[in-house]
Amino acid sequence: MNEHRSRLIKTFLVLLLISNLAFAELGTDFFSWPSTQKLKETAIDAYEMDQFEIPFYLGIASFLLFDGEVSKNLTDKAPVFGSSKNADSWSDMLGLSLIPLMLYSSSLTNTPTVGDQTNMGQKSKLVGFESLILLTDFVFVEAVKNIAQRTRPDYSDRKSFPSGHSSITAGLSVMIFNNIENSRYKATTYGQIIQNTAVVIAGTVAYARIEANKHHLSDVFFGHAIGAYIADFLYKGFLQLKPNVTTSFYVNQHEQLFQMSYHF
Repeated sequence: MNEHRSRLIKTFLVLLLISNLAFAELGTDFFSWPSTQKLKETAIDAYEMDQFEIPFYLGIASFLLFDGEVSKNLTDKAPVFGSSKNADSWSDMLGLSLIPLMLYSSSLTNTPTVGDQTNMGQKSKLVGFESLILLTDFVFVEAVKNIAQRTRPDYSDRKSFPSGHSSITAGLSVMIFNNIENSRYKATTYGQIIQNTAVVIAGTVAYARIEANKHHLSDVFFGHAIGAYIADFLYKGFLQLKPNVTTSFYVNQHEQLFQMSYHF
């Protein structure tokens, strides 16, 4: 049953990607290839983000010091969901709940239009690119799982490290956070409620994966760090949701020239 549900989730994400990319091709534009300098700056910014740094270093500490002990205590002595089966089901349902929240936050984002581009087309292409980010995260995590070959706590297979659920939900929460930052709800109570809700859900999913006996503590920490990093790096590196304005003023003996350019 769990494998069937997992396949449904993966299929839904792929269909979401394909449908939005297909619809978004209708005369819209939403990203530009970044310069090398911008890629470097974005990579550093993603590394310094709390949603990457905190779980990354906690993952290292838990892996080296207390991974198995804490994971077992959380599962056996402090069950929140009642049983490992319930925790497994809740991790799926909570993870899926972030998808409509991502779609809603995307609809709030300020996407500039140029020429005959439509606002609906811009929003659709934004969602399409966000789906592509999720697919990138999924492929990367699956590759690491196959390399690491870490046995799950319940011994069901050797795909414990890193946690795919934690990675995907972390990526979703970061994109939701960034969508609100690029909307008129930035720094408002309503916007902060949406952002905090996404972060709490992502954290709850990570905990549920431990209680479900599917992952060690370090698995979910590293999974969260990976998902947050990939989402923030690709989102801020490639999406151009705000205009970049550059000005220049030239003076010589023949002419004076003032130039202003906009890049969306």
